[in-house]
Amino acid sequence: MNDIEKVEDRSISVQSVKVQFDMVNELYRTIMVQDEHFGKIPGTKKDTLFKAGAEKLNLLFKLVPKIDKEEKTDMGNGHREIEMTIGLYHKGTEALWGQGTGSCSTMESKYRYRSGDNFEVTEDAIPKDAKEKKTEYRKQGFGMKKVDGAWVWVKYLSEEKSENPDIADIYNTVRKMAYKRALVSATITATGVSDIFTQDVEDFKQPEKTEYIPPENNTEQRKKEAEKKYNDFYNGLEDGYKFELKDMTERDRFILFNKCGFDIKKLDEVITKNVKGLSHDDPFSDENIPF
Repeated sequence: MNDIEKVEDRSISVQSVKVQFDMVNELYRTIMVQDEHFGKIPGTKKDTLFKAGAEKLNLLFKLVPKIDKEEKTDMGNGHREIEMTIGLYHKGTEALWGQGTGSCSTMESKYRYRSGDNFEVTEDAIPKDAKEKKTEYRKQGFGMKKVDGAWVWVKYLSEEKSENPDIADIYNTVRKMAYKRALVSATITATGVSDIFTQDVEDFKQPEKTEYIPPENNTEQRKKEAEKKYNDFYNGLEDGYKFELKDMTERDRFILFNKCGFDIKKLDEVITKNVKGLSHDDPFSDENIPF
């Protein structure tokens, strides 16, 4: 076997790359939810991939994560660093698709120190924009805290930090963070989504436990946005197109429009081929369809 044959044996077709790209793009547009599977970080152009999003991508490509290597380094005074290498293996072939390395240390400030816990509960309700303006509120000395099982709006009376005396209590947390960083890195590499996602600041997006705000359920909002997009596109069609689509349900029309990317030229190609509808097991038939 010559060198060219060896390269061809390891290569995949351009069409295969396109299919993989389309699969990722479809997952991103129809399944993944902002602030749950990925996030927008100020100052960065790309979305930041979260662990939950990485798991969705691995499920799509049938990839199973395995810890290929784990190292622990003692740093003195009870501190330690964990470095982990995760490999992603195809469930059917067991072939290695990619690896990623991540590390975490108890010397990182959010683990090494404890913030001053001196606060008072206010009589004010938690602001509706508490999540969006968390940093701004914190600079003013306000934030959320769980008191007696309920989240309340508090005023912090002290911002002093002290060394965490129970550093061993977070060993497992640090190990989980190293695993998460390695998993996200491996997923971006294995699935080729670095043009869509970054991971460098992934863990900084997660809210601190003392000010956790449960994520909003975006399903209804996504449905409203999808319905508006459908109505705008359909109402803008010429009567001839509407006549061709009159026998389809709104749900099937939405699926068709979505598959065409809400592009009139692609829709025209489909209608020209006399494709009247799509089956209900179409991959676009998910909970975000508004009809």
